[in-house]
Amino acid sequence: EDFSFAVSNCLDDANTRICRKITEKGKRMGTTLAAIYAVKGSIICVNIGDTRIYHYSKGVLDQISFDHTHAQTIVDAGQVSQDNMSRIPDAKRLTRHLGVFPEESNLSPNISVINDVDNGDIIMLCSDGLHGSMNISLAEEILSSESNLLTACDRLTDAALAAGSSDNVTVVLVKNAGGIGA
Repeated sequence: EDFSFAVSNCLDDANTRICRKITEKGKRMGTTLAAIYAVKGSIICVNIGDTRIYHYSKGVLDQISFDHTHAQTIVDAGQVSQDNMSRIPDAKRLTRHLGVFPEESNLSPNISVINDVDNGDIIMLCSDGLHGSMNISLAEEILSSESNLLTACDRLTDAALAAGSSDNVTVVLVKNAGGIGA
């Protein structure tokens, strides 16, 4: 509960600063966010927008975060299957992000908790430039074959760019070296 309150305050402050810049410059701008916090054997995941958080464990990469996009809203309503998301007009339009005025929308991130984090598990935070252009099985192969996290980040980025990513490609990897479960 204290964490949710702290996250809410931080996001409100960041959003206020962005909105102030929008007003000063007279130009719309915004950003997405993914963040993690390790506490008491768990990882708390926060996201707003389409920046994602994944948990890599035992060779499997699972999406933890929730996309705040027009396409995801339509899929959640049962109007289109997950496999046909890319065919939705304006699919990538964000339904939540930082840089919204209070009268436009509420600022509510998704908060998820990963309770089972084993030694060697990896948490991956990435922009849509990575997850939007790359096959999950390729990401799993890279994470399983590369022990150096910086090299794994480079390989993931290179794979997304080689796959034709037209957006920025950002990836952060965090490996549990035995301290999270302590």
